[in-house]
Amino acid sequence: MTLLQFRPVDGRLDEILSMLMHSREVASHPSLSYAIRLVSEEIIVNILNYAYPQQAEGYLTLCLWDEDGEITLEFIDGGIPFNPLDKADPDISLPLEQREIGGLGIFLVREMMDDVAYTYVNKENRLTIKRNICNPLMNLYHDQVKRKYHPLDHCRSLYTFDSMSGPIPGISSFGIGQGAPCSVSGGIPG
Repeated sequence: MTLLQFRPVDGRLDEILSMLMHSREVASHPSLSYAIRLVSEEIIVNILNYAYPQQAEGYLTLCLWDEDGEITLEFIDGGIPFNPLDKADPDISLPLEQREIGGLGIFLVREMMDDVAYTYVNKENRLTIKRNICNPLMNLYHDQVKRKYHPLDHCRSLYTFDSMSGPIPGISSFGIGQGAPCSVSGGIPG
């Protein structure tokens, strides 16, 4: 199990995603990396943008584990209580101009993961996502069959591991030592 803690979280999306994607649990399942990165980015962006009132110093804890044939990620924040699963699925059959704003993100998470659960415990939001671990061809099949429509198929970000450059300040990562050595470069393929 890996536990990643970030405080404060404001302006740290790339850093959080980098740590998540380079964790043992995620890095050891490259066939799941696209799905995990996409849904994790959606969840983290929503936490960063909506969980904490302006000027509030927030935190985000990520718990990751892989066992019993599945990978599990739990996103924990102390922000405003909000259950994203209460939001009804958007009607994706409507033309764009007739659709309500919002709801596509959690729809995407539900479609790409095998299980999504929310609880509010001890004044913390806890969103848990799970994805079955199977061979790479089955993961591709899962992604193509489970969802007929993927609103973000054309959007991908490429992150490569450059070098070991020392700990990133402000992060304690239990299970992989104090601080996390990594350097990440990003870009969108053209």
